[in-house]
Amino acid sequence: MKPSFKYWIFLGAIYFAIISIIVASLIGAWASLNESQQSALSEMINKLVPFPLLGTITILFIIGALINLLFNDYIIPILKLAESARIISTVNPEHRAEIKNAAKEIQYLADIINQSAAAFIELQEDVAGKIATAQLTLNEERTRLAALMSELPHGVIVCNTDGQILLYNQQAQKLFVDTPHASSKNGQPTGILGLGRSIFSILDRDPIIHSLEMLNKCHMSGRKKMVNHSMITLHTGLCLRVNMAPFFTEQEKQKTISGFVLTLEDMTHQIESDSRRDMLIQSLIDEQQKDLEEIRSSITTILDRPQLDPEELYNYRKQIDQASLSLQDKVSEARTNYAHHLHALSKNENILANNLLDIISTNINERFSIKVTVLAPKSVWLQLDSYSMVQAISHLAGLLSTHSKVPELLMTLTAEEESGAELVIAWPGADADQELLKTWQQTPLITDTNGKLLN
Repeated sequence: MKPSFKYWIFLGAIYFAIISIIVASLIGAWASLNESQQSALSEMINKLVPFPLLGTITILFIIGALINLLFNDYIIPILKLAESARIISTVNPEHRAEIKNAAKEIQYLADIINQSAAAFIELQEDVAGKIATAQLTLNEERTRLAALMSELPHGVIVCNTDGQILLYNQQAQKLFVDTPHASSKNGQPTGILGLGRSIFSILDRDPIIHSLEMLNKCHMSGRKKMVNHSMITLHTGLCLRVNMAPFFTEQEKQKTISGFVLTLEDMTHQIESDSRRDMLIQSLIDEQQKDLEEIRSSITTILDRPQLDPEELYNYRKQIDQASLSLQDKVSEARTNYAHHLHALSKNENILANNLLDIISTNINERFSIKVTVLAPKSVWLQLDSYSMVQAISHLAGLLSTHSKVPELLMTLTAEEESGAELVIAWPGADADQELLKTWQQTPLITDTNGKLLN
């Protein structure tokens, strides 16, 4: 309802009430008079009516003026203030209440509303800034987490306590493939992992539930470092080492486990390599057993029969010699096979060329006291097994120091155009036997637990 319409309704109601009261009072007064008094009053009514009527009109005019003042200075400005406050709070915080014709109290209230609006905008901007900063930090953390998970060599799956998958990386996706050759139309592997899916649909429930219960017990007992390890075999034949670590949420100053992180490491090749190693060792033992028995039998016969004929003694000695040669060949073959086994386990890594040469030169200088000069371009990355490279070149330096007394080495690395590099090792002022270099090339590198070469 418009304020003007309300104004006329309010004014009409007051006028009606006042006139009704005056008329009712006059009727009541007239009814209380007797006939003689009414007759006398009727004769004087022409003189009495103008003054009360004029007073009534004056009162009505004053009341109308006061009501008009009330509406113009209070009621209408208050309605405008309410509308402005609604606009500020819901539509446009920049809007300001502007009341020109109003009482001082209403003007003061308008100033308070405008000050509150300014404070609201400032608070809103502050909150928006904090939200933007938090969102930026969250995005940075999310990007950092995504980059970290994508660069991890093992699969990672993040789940809540109900087993619902919240996050996983590409390495985990590659592990869970229906068949080794399953692929999508674009050639990418098609796995069965997905956000929101249950971890129990791809891994056995019992080991995970058991690990989670163990983590809960460890948490209740107050242990801080909690990681559970288990082995799980997939239906594709892969053997996975599963490490489970919890993450927490704090509610009412009490930490509770809200989920867990699974790191998945494919142990299939490691198990196969261990099996090959065991087969090599067992094969070496079985093959050596026969030769050792022949040697032992011949030596026992020679010791038990000191009066052997020269021909028989020669035959036994020849048998010992042949068995020992066979034993030596088998040991050499086993060493070569084991070196190939270790080479199959080697892992390439990215390393700067100058960093690699610095490590090699430091190792050679500390072990053999040989001065090493390094020439390598900057910002050249190599992908190789750095540990094997350091051991191989250090082994060469040791041979040169022992047999050729080489005092200094010069290592020069040049980058090729087709993503390759060439390393040239020179020893100026000294000569090296070709057989020595051939021995270095053909000798497999096997080290003990202390890193010492076993040749």
